[in-house]
Amino acid sequence: MTSPGGPPDTIATIGKASRLSSSSFKPPHPSLSRAAVDRRCDIDPVSAQTLVNRAEWLQDDERDLIREVYGRGRSVHELARIMRVPSRPLGKRISRIVRRLVSRPYVFVLMHHHVWSAQMRDVAITCIVQGRPLREAAPRLNLSYHTVRRSRDLILHMAEAAHQGTRQSQRGAAS
Repeated sequence: MTSPGGPPDTIATIGKASRLSSSSFKPPHPSLSRAAVDRRCDIDPVSAQTLVNRAEWLQDDERDLIREVYGRGRSVHELARIMRVPSRPLGKRISRIVRRLVSRPYVFVLMHHHVWSAQMRDVAITCIVQGRPLREAAPRLNLSYHTVRRSRDLILHMAEAAHQGTRQSQRGAAS
């Protein structure tokens, strides 16, 4: 499918938006504000490119959504029309993906996954980067639910410890 006068639509085959939940959002990166996540106003090109770069690790359908909105600048309403889905759930889905992209654990996994064991890396990519639930990740990785949960919890604790260490070193440097 193509848009009149535009390039072919790469997101025509993306599946329908999944069940959504609302949660509070506190971005770890100052240039990625809540307004940027909500897509109610434009974000600077560097932040948009950061989102597109981080999306390379996502599942194909999520990566395509981020590329379309933040890479090509399409509106959620336009994407919803192309995909034949309601725009509100699609917008919420994109917001949820962006919250994951800017989260501390996501960034921590991207920075440190190469030094972990294969099992830890697989759990990190499946649960934290791709956002799959533990019950879905366990059979996919051929691991027990509890092993996946323990590995995921360890990664989350390491990400938080790294963040706390960064905050303490910044306080020490400011003194």
